[in-house]
Amino acid sequence: MVLHLQTARTDSEIMILEQKTESTTQPKRLPNTTAVIFGLQLMLLLAAIDQTIISTAMPKIVTNLGGFDRYAWATSAYLLTSTISIPVIGKLSDLYGRKHLLIAGVLLFVLASVLCGCSGMAPFGAILDPMNQFIVWRGLQGLGAGIILGLCFSVVGDLFPAAERGKYQGHFAAVFALASIVGPTFGGFISDHHSWRWLFFMNVPIGVVAALIFHLTFPSDRKTNSQENLDVVGVLLFIGAFVPLLLGLSWSGSEGWLSLPVAGAMLTAAGMATKFIKHEMKVQHPFMDVRLFANRVVTISCLSVFVTGIGMFGSIMLLPIFFQSVVGMTAAKSGTLLTPLIVVVALTSIIGGYWMSKSKRYKAILYAGLSCMTLGTFMLAQINTSSSIAYMLSNMLLVGAGLGLLLPIYTVVIQNAVDEKDIGAVTGFSQFFRSVGGTTGVAVFGTVMLALYEVGLKAGSAALSTLSPQARALLHNPLESAKLHRSLENLHLAPQQIDSILAVVKQSLVDSIDKIFFLYGMLLLATLIATLFLAELPLREKPSSAD
Repeated sequence: MVLHLQTARTDSEIMILEQKTESTTQPKRLPNTTAVIFGLQLMLLLAAIDQTIISTAMPKIVTNLGGFDRYAWATSAYLLTSTISIPVIGKLSDLYGRKHLLIAGVLLFVLASVLCGCSGMAPFGAILDPMNQFIVWRGLQGLGAGIILGLCFSVVGDLFPAAERGKYQGHFAAVFALASIVGPTFGGFISDHHSWRWLFFMNVPIGVVAALIFHLTFPSDRKTNSQENLDVVGVLLFIGAFVPLLLGLSWSGSEGWLSLPVAGAMLTAAGMATKFIKHEMKVQHPFMDVRLFANRVVTISCLSVFVTGIGMFGSIMLLPIFFQSVVGMTAAKSGTLLTPLIVVVALTSIIGGYWMSKSKRYKAILYAGLSCMTLGTFMLAQINTSSSIAYMLSNMLLVGAGLGLLLPIYTVVIQNAVDEKDIGAVTGFSQFFRSVGGTTGVAVFGTVMLALYEVGLKAGSAALSTLSPQARALLHNPLESAKLHRSLENLHLAPQQIDSILAVVKQSLVDSIDKIFFLYGMLLLATLIATLFLAELPLREKPSSAD
């Protein structure tokens, strides 16, 4: 029986109005939507904060567990499993219901958190060394996080009609944004004043409480007579295509795009993706129904989510590089300058959500968000070695305001454009596109920046012509200007020569950052133009399960 819900104007209750088929079984009333939302936000906070919380704690974790050569895998394992699992769990929830899958995901996250905190302890020492244990448990934790991230936004789609959903999605987007601030700061505090293991143990009570709240307040939506089975072959082909893609993107920064591991991963991804698309087009019940992308709203929205994902992770990566390597700030101080940006993203996410719920329209919000991002990005493409902090911050905040307006909107737009039976799948894929966009942005922007930086060094070769090969090698890593300055001093160069060399380095770096911001601005401008062709569909006035 597919349950049809009508949300009361107060958050006091949700009543069952109608039973349309015989595929689910649900209770007769949901007493408190506020409790459901609170439980979902606790889950989302756990999954989002653990993406970044170990960044400041990793030095102490590595000191304790060893395995410095696998340092990056602790984060990569989490991101890889969480990214891949999001669309898979979205489809599963469409077939078998969301409640029990989401609770299982939270409990898996809690279990993996305990295992992460116990890394290096018995009884796994005979099987894996401590760092490998930690990496495996982080991957398992990422799987739980992917289930949470993939289903929280789908559950909101079940509870509230599209016309009201924006304000709730705005709050969820704000929680996600704020977690990126809290994570590194809190991780550093706990690891400095207590054991790093408590970063993971603290997830246990929060996760258990969130799962209990959700279990008690959200109705069962288990589907008992579904006529569709999971396309297992499609899922395996999807994993076979996108795991190599994500690994290739992750390795590109250290190995180079033409290296054997990266080239091999990309070729494997291309081959498996071709097989995946061919398979999905011919099966009766595909894992990813490619016919959904014949819907212009879905296609334009997913591409836009991918582009904004690049901005969330890729372009923002460039800002600390400018502050540290050109302005000469410490890493800690440059990090504090990103805090206003994230706060603005959180605030405008809420504003964008309420704007959508109030106006019952979305294209004006998309125009406003993309226009702010495009203008701010083009302004950042004008920075130079003497640009003021005020100029940087004002344009960063403009980009952040635009990004915040967009974050809650696309999810609702995509959900509103498809049949209710596909909401979980399309929501999962929209989250997946955002995550892949971020991974692509970090990888591509990093590679392009270094390539353009090397071109700039060659253009300034007159100032570098007297340097020995040993001295020139120091310039290949411009990201820590203080260390570079000390290294050049150790070569007993004249102060004037050091100043001229650093001027070339900074100018080359700024020129490369400018070009990347310009290219990303052009991509945003193309997305803004594409939005002109996006249909303004009426937002549903009933919850998705009541249509």
